[in-house]
Amino acid sequence: MASCQSSSTSPVSRERLIQTGATPLARNKQECEGSLGTKMETGLKLVDESDRQWYTRENQQFVSLNQEGPIPGHYMQVDGESVFTNALEKNQNTLFKMHSILERDSKGDYLQIVILENMSGRIVAIDPEDERVKAKFMVTENGLPASPSKYNTLADVKQHNSDALFYKIPRERGSDFFYFKSFLTDRQRILGFDEYGIALDPTQVQPNQEQCLFTMV
Repeated sequence: MASCQSSSTSPVSRERLIQTGATPLARNKQECEGSLGTKMETGLKLVDESDRQWYTRENQQFVSLNQEGPIPGHYMQVDGESVFTNALEKNQNTLFKMHSILERDSKGDYLQIVILENMSGRIVAIDPEDERVKAKFMVTENGLPASPSKYNTLADVKQHNSDALFYKIPRERGSDFFYFKSFLTDRQRILGFDEYGIALDPTQVQPNQEQCLFTMV
C-alpha cells in the first residue's frame, strides 16, 4: 500500500523513524485520512517500498447529508459522464477509490488533497470552462487514458488533471462530515448537490451547507 509522503532517509533508518513517529513522513501517514490535523484510523499498513506518494483506499462510498428530496438514495454515483447523489447503497456505481496526499500550507497545517476515482475508471472533476461537475477519464500529457494509480506525486497530477483534485475539508476538526473544495485557485468551487441529487454550480455552493456535506462509509 502506497505511502503519503516520501523521505530521503535511508530505508533502514526511515523504517525505524516511522515506527517511532519521529519523521514528517510518519506524521503524514498518521494524518492521511483527515485534514487540518484530524487523524486516520489505525491498523492500516501504509509503508511500502515504492516511490508513490499517494495513499489509496478502495471501495469507499460517499453519502450526502442533503436528504430532504424525494429520491430513494443519497449515495454519490457516477453514471456515464455525470455525477449524482441519488443512488442506493447497493448500487455498484457508488464505489470509489479515494487517492489522497497531504500538502502543508503556509501555517504549517496539513491539508488533505484527494482524487475520487469511480469503479468505472472515471474520476470526478469540475470543468473550469463551464463550471460543470463531470466524470472524466484521467489523461497523460499525450492525451492518453491513465489511471490515478500510475501517478507518483501531486505534481504529476497537477499538470494535466488539476480539475480533478479536491481538498477534503472537515466541517470542523474531528468531524465525520466533510466537503470537497476544488484545488483550482482562480475562484472557489465546492461540490454540491440539490435535493434531487443533481450537481449544483460549484461556484455557488458555500462551505458547511447540507448541499455539500458528505460522510464516508
